[in-house]
Amino acid sequence: MNNDNELNSISLGNVDNSQNNGVPPVDSNVEALNMPEENNNVAPVPPAMDNAPVEPIQPELQPVEPVAPISYDVPEVINNNNESPFMNEIGTVPPINNIPGIPTPAPTTEPVSEPPRKKTNKLIFVIIIVLALAAVGVGVYIFLNLAKNKAPLVTIKNVQIELGSEISTNIDDYAFFRNVDKATCSLDTTNLKSDILDAQYNFTINCRDMGNYRGTVTVVDTTKPEVVTKDLEIGVNGTVIAENFIESCDDASECSYSFQDEEKVKEDITKAGEYEIEISVKDKANNEVIVKAKLTVSENVAKIYLNCSKTTDDYSVVTKYGLNENEFNKIAMRVYTFTLSEQEYNTLKNSTTGNEISYKDITGTYEFNDTDKTLKITKTMTYEELTTEAGSEIPTSAGDLRDFYGARGESCMIGY
Repeated sequence: MNNDNELNSISLGNVDNSQNNGVPPVDSNVEALNMPEENNNVAPVPPAMDNAPVEPIQPELQPVEPVAPISYDVPEVINNNNESPFMNEIGTVPPINNIPGIPTPAPTTEPVSEPPRKKTNKLIFVIIIVLALAAVGVGVYIFLNLAKNKAPLVTIKNVQIELGSEISTNIDDYAFFRNVDKATCSLDTTNLKSDILDAQYNFTINCRDMGNYRGTVTVVDTTKPEVVTKDLEIGVNGTVIAENFIESCDDASECSYSFQDEEKVKEDITKAGEYEIEISVKDKANNEVIVKAKLTVSENVAKIYLNCSKTTDDYSVVTKYGLNENEFNKIAMRVYTFTLSEQEYNTLKNSTTGNEISYKDITGTYEFNDTDKTLKITKTMTYEELTTEAGSEIPTSAGDLRDFYGARGESCMIGY
């Protein structure tokens, strides 16, 4: 038997039953304890006596503090099959049952949110860029305009001259001047005229050190005629035309006249009464003005005329001078009759439109006769036109009027 009085953890786990005099071995189910090498509380074992029974030594065990679990190293369960511990298992920390382990957190699948973008800073940056571009654009615009305004420039105008007007000699009426001393420029208008409608003429501007500039003037008529009307009295079913109501027409071009409602006038003259007549007056540029006059249709006005006729190589003409109580009423109706060849007749008839016709410098209402291929043109002659045509005053009494035109080769007689 070992004579050492000290016991250690190794000897407790390695007892030989044959040498312990029948002392039963330590229960294999007793878990190994990590005892200190030296325990002063255990009494020394006395030397065994011969043939004396040896009582098993019951060491006084100290309470063992529980070992705290280690979260990062959980030991595997030892002796799952309840086998006896091996000698090298002494000192191994046994597993601690019924102590819940700390679960390892599962990795999250949610995406980590990025910090919000700084939209304010981005907006400020964009605004700065826009302002910078705008500043550059304004600068370029100002620079170009300053450069442009410094350059001398003469711009010719599109000039129009009113028909019959006086020719202007003001150079500003013909061109725009920028950064140019107009005192160094001269205007030549010697070729300009204003007497022909729609005609075009050239003018020239010469500027020292800048050369010549040529422009064009167009003659236009934008002015409406100025018309003075007069009232008229005729008998029932008498004859009247629009020109009979015109006292004067002041315009740069020739005036023409027509009834606004000719059918109404034809109806008015069939019965006695007073009527307001509307007359359209136009010039050659189609500037129009509507004027009014009064027509009196009377039962007391005799429908008597002094009819004077004559024949020329081109036509035959009959002029009817209206009489009122043997006095000339200063209204005359003249009818021209032209005899045409068949070809000329057909050509003229097919090409004529509107209410009036102009032929052989005679303008008036017309009538074609297919039987004898004649053309009749009827026009009203005012007292002023008769005076101009005769070159003298026209007598107003019926007798004097007949003698006046009889002396000029016309055959005159009273008729209806």
